[in-house]
Amino acid sequence: MNNTATLLPISSVGIFATKKDLIKNANSLKDDWRFARVQIDVIEGDVSDAIETYKTQETHDLILIETKTIDDSFSDSLEDLAQYCSENTAAIVVGPVNDVNLYRTLMTMGVSDYLVHPIGKDDLSDVVAKALIDRLGTAQSKLISVIGAKGGVGASSIAQALALGCSQTLRQKTIIVDGAGGASYLSVAMGLEPTTTLQEAGRAAFADDDDNMKRMIVPVNDKLHVLASGGEPLLEDPISAESFENILNKLMTTYPVVIFDGSSASMPVRKAALARSHKIFLATTPTLSSMRSARAMIQEINTLRGDEDEGAISKSKKKKNTELIDLIINMKGQFSGHEITVSDAEKALEYDVSVTIDFDPKVFPAAEIDGLKVTDVKGNEKTLNELMARISKLVGVRKDGEVKSSPEGLISGIMSKLKG
Repeated sequence: MNNTATLLPISSVGIFATKKDLIKNANSLKDDWRFARVQIDVIEGDVSDAIETYKTQETHDLILIETKTIDDSFSDSLEDLAQYCSENTAAIVVGPVNDVNLYRTLMTMGVSDYLVHPIGKDDLSDVVAKALIDRLGTAQSKLISVIGAKGGVGASSIAQALALGCSQTLRQKTIIVDGAGGASYLSVAMGLEPTTTLQEAGRAAFADDDDNMKRMIVPVNDKLHVLASGGEPLLEDPISAESFENILNKLMTTYPVVIFDGSSASMPVRKAALARSHKIFLATTPTLSSMRSARAMIQEINTLRGDEDEGAISKSKKKKNTELIDLIINMKGQFSGHEITVSDAEKALEYDVSVTIDFDPKVFPAAEIDGLKVTDVKGNEKTLNELMARISKLVGVRKDGEVKSSPEGLISGIMSKLKG
């Protein structure tokens, strides 16, 4: 699947061009469904016009500049332009010649890509989409969803453990969001009180209201935040799928890791999140009824993501789906004598079990009953380590604990070049 075939985050693009075909193709981006949330401004001009434009207005998230000549004067102009750009502004250059050395030079200056005329409509849209994804976090920010095969299998506790472990162990800036509305106990579990509703957060995200959004987001530790929802009436549907996607789009421009607890979310909201998740944790207990639901859920996710082949997962695709969906058997040992073994479960589901969590009333159940964070309860170290092992590579943490660096923006790249 094309990794740019996704609804792009709220952003802005400034395109400075002089050739009629490029201007026409640039304007056609406004009709591309991926750019529904992207403000696209097409200005007839070049790098000099870009400099004059940004002297008096805020820079776009991405700037595309067409130039007729590539020489030292153009490089100097890019350096002048960088003075008026924010640190993370991305830039694409469209030039007249195909030159490897020129390409490398522009890359060291922080330019995202260099294109050569003529540029087709599809090529232009893909390059611009990729640059936005790389810069704003959708490609680097990771959405991790946790759902249960049925109710009462401990999915919310697993979601909280993932969020706490990701922030404390992997040291990643993380936010956790519960889709349950008034049924959520996430804020309480994190030692907080609900201060907002999902509908309020959806409205703030749609309006790009940063001040209001910040009010709804509460810190748990220096790396973990919570969208403190849960103030909704229990008998009301908390939010539409479209509005919830607005929340995700907003959060994923700021937080490298977004954990979604979908255990009690409405089906449309759950489906919307699963369709775009980078990792899905599916929790089940080792009982027949739960396993049957887990099997159905795996098949439906495969269909949703377009990975199922005529109702059966091929061997080549099975590996791909195993990387997307982690099956967790929780509460192993609670129903002794009536449980399905791990090996039998894998045979029946035709799917590997990623993590098995033994039932211990002193760990996850005690945390929920006493209102404690799962990381504050002794005895969960093994489970946390196993969960972190499943996501460390995904969130960009290497085996040695180092975090991969994000790509530089135009001004950062030019500053690095000058320092070098």
